[in-house]
Amino acid sequence: MVAARELRELGAVMMPVPRCISASCGVALRLEPQALPDARERLESLFPQREGWRLYLIQGQQAQPLE
Repeated sequence: MVAARELRELGAVMMPVPRCISASCGVALRLEPQALPDARERLESLFPQREGWRLYLIQGQQAQPLE
């Protein structure tokens, strides 16, 4: 996965998509909140059409999409 490789140095960890985001299967990358600005910049550079990725802030069982 290209995004996982690109975000590894920011501490990205691949994991199953949390249920609070989607009940279907898939993979997600977990990042610490302080890495989000750099991660967003890199993802927008890799995928300029913003297709195939979204950023969420998860607290407990609540997921909030980040615009």
